[in-house]
Amino acid sequence: MALEVTLTTVFIAALITALTTGLGPLPLAISKKIDQKWLSIGAAIAAGLMLAASHSLIQESWSRPPLVL
Repeated sequence: MALEVTLTTVFIAALITALTTGLGPLPLAISKKIDQKWLSIGAAIAAGLMLAASHSLIQESWSRPPLVL
């Protein structure tokens, strides 16, 4: 089942992304002291997500024909 991409779909996806980006750091902002263990876990998760995103972008670029100027 393919999702039809409309302006509404894109707007809702962008809104969800913006809300989660804005609300994500709130637990860190309201807590007094954060354990080093949890900071390390958060950094490891963020690094893993960035590596996965970079890998998929590089893989996609290799599937494209070379740019000829």
